[in-house]
Amino acid sequence: MKNAFDYYTIHARLLPMFVLLLPIGLLLLAWFPATSVWMGVLETIGVPTVLTALFSQLGRDLGKKKESNLFEAWGGMPTDRILLASSTLLDHSTLARYRAKLASLIPDIHFLNETQEMVAPKSAVQVSRTCTNFLREKTRDRERFPLIFAENVNYGFRRNLWAMKPAGLLISALATVGSALPVLIAPSGLSYPVLVVAIGLNVCLFVFWILRIKRDWVRMPAEEYARQLFAACENL
Repeated sequence: MKNAFDYYTIHARLLPMFVLLLPIGLLLLAWFPATSVWMGVLETIGVPTVLTALFSQLGRDLGKKKESNLFEAWGGMPTDRILLASSTLLDHSTLARYRAKLASLIPDIHFLNETQEMVAPKSAVQVSRTCTNFLREKTRDRERFPLIFAENVNYGFRRNLWAMKPAGLLISALATVGSALPVLIAPSGLSYPVLVVAIGLNVCLFVFWILRIKRDWVRMPAEEYARQLFAACENL
């Protein structure tokens, strides 16, 4: 069993959940700024292994569930498109070199030309997936292929965060309103610097969800992962 605290789990699954739930923490900070309260909260919830594993799976499941929507909007998975004769992810010389290398490594692989791809697009995708599966198995060594792993983590983080966007907008909006309520309900004895920080950060998070978390933001590391994965052809 993999360690629940491995690098991928923390950065691609847990960090999106942390960003999602951060407004709730800021809301609690606005209402209960006392250090003693926060120490009690930390001692109560902490980061136990069970909670960590649960959050990591929630982040993964949300991302996987909506992943097909991303691929549909992009015209297919980047790893499916990168080897196509019509692909714009690679220049023609690099594409030809990768195709030649893969043809020498994988028995009975046959790449289609652009005309053939138009006639049989599913066959073209199947060839790409065969090559993708081959390269994934050959590049599992993180030390030898660090950029492939890094871009996979980047993609997982952005995909999972994008999948949580509706919840993120709702939580940020409610937390912003909730953080401002103490000013109306209990104006005396408040820590106004803490309130300003809590409200300001929640507003920033709300704007961040709207302006930054979009399909194109996820697409960049997805395409870069595909490039790095197939760049391994140079070293196999």
